[in-house]
Amino acid sequence: MSGPEKDEKIRYVLVNATGQVGMTGIQRQYDILFTETGIAFAVVASGLKMAAKIGLIEGLGAAGALLSGAMTNDKLRNSFRGLTVKQILELNEKNFFVPYLDVTRAVVKKGMLGGGKTDLVLPGGKFQCVFSKDQLEAVLTAVSEKLGAQMAI
Repeated sequence: MSGPEKDEKIRYVLVNATGQVGMTGIQRQYDILFTETGIAFAVVASGLKMAAKIGLIEGLGAAGALLSGAMTNDKLRNSFRGLTVKQILELNEKNFFVPYLDVTRAVVKKGMLGGGKTDLVLPGGKFQCVFSKDQLEAVLTAVSEKLGAQMAI
């Protein structure tokens, strides 16, 4: 897989998407950057941090867990400022980039609870993620603009 161009521009951003590659992959929280030539997947919380949030939910309630997760993710996102897509990807070995040409299929659906779901068939397996309902329209726009030929309904 090739990486992003040196001066790659970010077109759309999907924040706090919970996803995994493959059926047995580890769930992580990603910021997904739709660029000019591909999709960058930047991990903002790993399986361990997500499990810690579940522990906080039991101990401090849902509001405490959300606040804790938001502060961690915002701190990490602040470190993205001023960086190129390539530099963002280099911040974590679990980050990855997939050129649009390597995506063989893309499905975006409205979830049962109002959020959204996306399945992307990538060379490394299917990437499945869920995201908040307020991001559904932006995801539909990004996927149809950049992956219209591969999009399935």
